[in-house]
Amino acid sequence: IVLTGTETNLLDQKITAVVEVKTGADTWGKIPWGSFSITEAKIDQDKGTSTFTGYGGISILQQREYQPGAITFPTTVGGLAQQLADYFGIQVNMDAGIPNIDAPVTEDLWAKISGTTYRDVLEEIAGATGTIAVIGGGDETLDFKLPPISEASETLTEDNLITSKIGENWGVVNSVVLSRQPQNDNIVVVDNESVEQTGQRTDLVIANNQILDKQRETTAQPLLDALDGWEYRNAEIKTEGHAYHEIGDRLDITINNETYQMVVTKS
Repeated sequence: IVLTGTETNLLDQKITAVVEVKTGADTWGKIPWGSFSITEAKIDQDKGTSTFTGYGGISILQQREYQPGAITFPTTVGGLAQQLADYFGIQVNMDAGIPNIDAPVTEDLWAKISGTTYRDVLEEIAGATGTIAVIGGGDETLDFKLPPISEASETLTEDNLITSKIGENWGVVNSVVLSRQPQNDNIVVVDNESVEQTGQRTDLVIANNQILDKQRETTAQPLLDALDGWEYRNAEIKTEGHAYHEIGDRLDITINNETYQMVVTKS
């Protein structure tokens, strides 16, 4: 962020960046770009400007290397998420209905893996629970969101789409796979009835997940059950004049009189 003037001090503060976009002839809508912790500040007296560099909550976790002893074991998947949030001074929101929240984590699974960051641990928690991990609320809340199997939050049509590209329909998730390189063939659980009905196996691939790898069937089956009915479909959508959508939002998109159901996985 570059600001005019040299008196503003944002170093070590948390900010929320918001931009406005035109949504109509005389209307504007606000789009939050997220919250950031300012870690660097440079003042240019000659130009009369201040330059600030900040990182979002996920980026901060990625920059911090995991330190054995920072988290206490034994614990549970939910307890692991809570300790991770406590370590970074944020609140955690993990719904009781999320699969594997009470699954035990009896030992430090990352103590001997060099180069592990706290984001790596966060990703494994999300993978073991089948959720999308999001840090929001001014970088003060860590949410784990299940893909919603519910009504769409908004319907988009050709009238408000600039471009759209609908990819292959991968089908309903009917298997969970631990993709341990280089094998990439470690199927844990499969819904054989679904495979027979659809004629295809659609995998939810969770790469190198230490939590699932320790318990296999006891943790993978609840994960598959929780994602029952969730379809994969690849899509790239750009819209004009529409509100910001959060990760996890579900959309109906009508293209050439055919409606597709989408879950927002990245902004």
